[in-house]
Amino acid sequence: MLPGPALATAFEIEVRQLHLMPETYTSSTVLRNWCERNRNRFYIPEWLLDQWGIIVDADLSGAA
Repeated sequence: MLPGPALATAFEIEVRQLHLMPETYTSSTVLRNWCERNRNRFYIPEWLLDQWGIIVDADLSGAA
């Protein structure tokens, strides 16, 4: 059985809709706002989070 096609992440879909290239990610205010709103919901490249100083919640399980 062959593996299925890889699906795009929500981040990849967002940058595609914004017509951004990796070299323009950090200059996009719209992308930064999206990343801040979704930092604990979707994958965002670590280098980009670091660049913007966005901190994610390490405990995504919700268990207390």
